[in-house]
Amino acid sequence: MAVDADGTLYVGITTGEIRKVPQESTDETGLEIGDTEAVATLPGGVGGVSVDDETVYAAVRPQNDQPSGVCAVDTDTDVESGNENEGESDPELLGAIAGFPNEVLVDAERDRLLVTESSTGAVYAVSLDADDPEAATSLWSDDSLLAGESFGANGLAFFGEGVLVANTDFGRLVYVPIDDEGDAGEAKTYVEREGLVGADGITARGPLVYVAANRQNAVIRVLPGGYLLTAADAGDGLQFPSDVVFGTASDQRTDLFVCNFAVRAEDPVPGVLRTGF
Repeated sequence: MAVDADGTLYVGITTGEIRKVPQESTDETGLEIGDTEAVATLPGGVGGVSVDDETVYAAVRPQNDQPSGVCAVDTDTDVESGNENEGESDPELLGAIAGFPNEVLVDAERDRLLVTESSTGAVYAVSLDADDPEAATSLWSDDSLLAGESFGANGLAFFGEGVLVANTDFGRLVYVPIDDEGDAGEAKTYVEREGLVGADGITARGPLVYVAANRQNAVIRVLPGGYLLTAADAGDGLQFPSDVVFGTASDQRTDLFVCNFAVRAEDPVPGVLRTGF
């Protein structure tokens, strides 16, 4: 899930779609697929998405012989394309990543993407300048702190002079500094708590970190020193939340959008919820 500079909300769907909610519709909560517009159809399930300069970047996992990795999609659906789905943009594979590519973070300063791979627990760098998807990708960090029992490195956000990476299985946020060359420094555990098990998408604002803890059916606010506060939970309608992002419109910068993945729910209601802080 991602919000562009104009406040348009983009959501990746496991059926292989990227859809958007125009800014004028994001004042609502409980947004469902009927409230969205199609942007692109990808060759497999979509994981994390990020948006920058009218381009959406999405992690994709095809079910056929096509490579998994990160695709770029033009957000201007009025552009001419050969897509059989009228009004949609054609995805372009930027970088191939085996396994379970998951969250995508735009590192515009270094003209690259950082992408988590959850099955082995790693972060990859994908150059935005390369012509070959295989050559575009390089391993950025595979520190053991990123590995899970079955599902490790997941959510990803800039924090301080580096990034935080969520380790889903262990309820761990791992801080990885970025050195002057753009390489990964020594990874360290920022916080690890039982209350963060299921950590999925994350976002940071100043010293505060917001974690979509899917197995807790909650969004957890992490304070400096590792203190945890529940920002929203099942009582607020959360069902296996998978991502969190702040709004960008002038009247939504304290609004947190939460993606309800809604698996394992008795009465699933997938969609996007909005709450203010």
